[in-house]
Order: sequence, then C-alpha cells, then structure tokens
Amino acid sequence: MIAFVLGANILWVNTYGSYCPGGYCYDLTSRYTSLRDTLIAHGHAIQSTTSHVDAMDLSPYGVIIVCLGSNWNGSFTASEAHALAEFVRQGKGLLVMSENSACPNSNLQAILDTFSFTAGGVDPGDVTATNFTTSPPWANMFVGIGALKFDDPGAVTGPNWLIEYGGNYFGAAECFGSGSQGVAMIIGDINPWDNNTLNQADNKAFLLNVVGFLQDADNQCASLGLSEEPAPAKVSLGRLRLESGARAEVYSVEGRLFGVFSGPGEFELPKGISILKVQKGSKTWSLKALSR
Repeated sequence: MIAFVLGANILWVNTYGSYCPGGYCYDLTSRYTSLRDTLIAHGHAIQSTTSHVDAMDLSPYGVIIVCLGSNWNGSFTASEAHALAEFVRQGKGLLVMSENSACPNSNLQAILDTFSFTAGGVDPGDVTATNFTTSPPWANMFVGIGALKFDDPGAVTGPNWLIEYGGNYFGAAECFGSGSQGVAMIIGDINPWDNNTLNQADNKAFLLNVVGFLQDADNQCASLGLSEEPAPAKVSLGRLRLESGARAEVYSVEGRLFGVFSGPGEFELPKGISILKVQKGSKTWSLKALSR
C-alpha cells in the first residue's frame, strides 16, 4: 500500500462557465460543495479560477482539475492545453472529467489530443463499476475500493485503462513527460463526486485516493522506471523493429492488448493508433504508433 502525500494544493478550473440545470451549477459553490468540504477536511486546499490557465502561474499547485461541467460554454485552446502539459511535465497531476456523447466534450478536445485521450463514447446508463486495473502504479488508486457509482458516463480511452464496465472504459491515465513525469487522468463522468453521488458506493474514498495519487504523481511514475535513453525499438510504415533483448506489449488506445513481441525482429502493427510499452532489462519506454 502506498502512503500518499497529504496536503495537496488543488486548482479547480472554471474558465468557460458552469452548466446550471435548474440553477444548480456544476462548480465548487453549488453542486460540488461536498467535494470541496471533503478535501478540505482531509488536509487539502482547493480553489477555483475563472482565469485562463495559460495566463496563470501554476507553480503553487500540485493538482489541477478540469471538469466539463465547469467549462460548459467554451473550448480550451491549444495554448491552454500546452500550459497544462507543461504543468504535468513538472511531475504534477491533472484530472479531466468528461461526459457522455450528449454533452459538449469537444470543449476539452485540445486537452484530450495533448494527452492521447478520447471522451464521449458509449453511455451504458447508470453504472456501478467493480472492475479496476491491477497494473502498477495505477492500482494504487483502487486500494480499499470495491465499487464506484457513475451517472450516465461516457466511455473514454487512453494509454492505460483504469475502470472497466461492459467492455468499455470509464477511466484512463498516463505518465507524461521526460525526466520528471506527472500523471494525466480522465474519467468519463462529471457526477461521481457531486453532492448527490459522493457518498454512494466507494466514491468518497476514491476521490481521496485520486487526489493523493495525483499529488504524488512524480513518485508514482518513477516507480515505472521509464527511461530517457533511446528506446530499443523503431516504428515506421506500420512496422515495429525491436533490438535483441527488447520486448514490446502493443495495446489499442482502448487498452486492449494486441500482441507481445520479442526482439530481435520486425513485426506488423494493427491499423490505427497503438500504444507500445517497450522493455529491455530493467528499463521501460512508452511509445505511440500510427499505422494506416
């Protein structure tokens, strides 16, 4: 079990206006007051901003949360996505909360593209998910978690799946950066921690686990042993070439394993985008490939 760092300084981004059905808004002063108070009660600090993140000094923060419900009326720019990427590269944590296809997930598109995420997929209705990743370090988020309640979520994809239900994923994450690495994470629901749902299933414990994990992002990613050295693999024209002693696991962006290959040799990759986990000795590399 990981002893997470406590006392995260959290920034809640409310740049593009809140969704307010019936006047009950998706922000820290209305629908997320229980989330806010829970975090404060556990030693964290959280504040909301309506400023653009590319015009802010983000260095005081350890965790940033971008919730679609708090950014309902406009789209993040490439410059804002770049600022968030630089934040994560400093070994910090970013949480993106997306939704189902009936909602304006395109507002998040610049951020999704930056971190190789997709959002707004299959909506299975209300979900109680019980299948969580066992892969390190991501499994640390699910210590003590037996079930999570979601309200009409949308499926997401990303380099590492976190939460599965009915063959689709409703949480994903990746270590992002070189040298120092942080964590970018996405979930497919803006409701699991609102005032109505926070106390259902193990949602509250999961909120605290996620914040602790993201606050400790650099140490979590360091445990993967990702290397800055050139990878013992080359990707071109839909082919993967591995050096002697190298091993590659090839996944779809949905997290499904396509195949495992050992070098030396050349191997065909599946069409579309693939995520490659390459290992040689004690070192690991993460690569992305596009095959047409």
